[in-house]
Amino acid sequence: MQTRTRIFRRPLAVAAVTSIALSLVGASLAGAVDPGQQSSFGRMFPGQDPFRPSDDSLTKLVQTQRDKGQTQLDNQGVPAGFTYLGQFIDHDLTRNPQPLPAGPFDPTTLKNLRTAAFDLDSVYGQGPTGDQASKALYEADNKHFRVTEEEDQVNGVPDLVRNENGGALLIEPRNDENLIIAQIHLAVQKFHNRLIDEGANFNTARRLTQWHYQWV
Repeated sequence: MQTRTRIFRRPLAVAAVTSIALSLVGASLAGAVDPGQQSSFGRMFPGQDPFRPSDDSLTKLVQTQRDKGQTQLDNQGVPAGFTYLGQFIDHDLTRNPQPLPAGPFDPTTLKNLRTAAFDLDSVYGQGPTGDQASKALYEADNKHFRVTEEEDQVNGVPDLVRNENGGALLIEPRNDENLIIAQIHLAVQKFHNRLIDEGANFNTARRLTQWHYQWV
């Protein structure tokens, strides 16, 4: 028998959330890329000549970015967490495990294993009725994400669901690269589960979670 840890206590006003999300996003995700569909990389400005900086100019640029250990140069206005949020977003937009070629190449020949959309396919995969890897993410009700129970958490810290070898059950394995990005991933899963617990069906919960993610 499967059980869940319910971590949220304060109810969401789903109707209000939907209204806010609609006004912020302005449209549904009806035109988003189908999860699991691969695409190719490309250029932002294909009609322009590519910029190919010299090795010397790149070396000079790197020297200007060295950390000299001077705290007065720290950017107090940018929280350190932005680094990990940016990493999470990157993992949701692009993935190509092949090493980049050493010389110039056509980016359209590289396959993107993510959907290149802000749709959290890195979390949802193909959904509870998709491929086997995606199905493993969900409980038997095909609505909730599987999350660790409190008694299974090391030192009381919430963690991703793991297999017998300690590997996290993820569509996007890079989201287990460090503790902070793993917690962001888990927070998205638990937010989705809270919406399900409050009566939303799977598609509605996914849509609202995507809208919140886009708003962030």
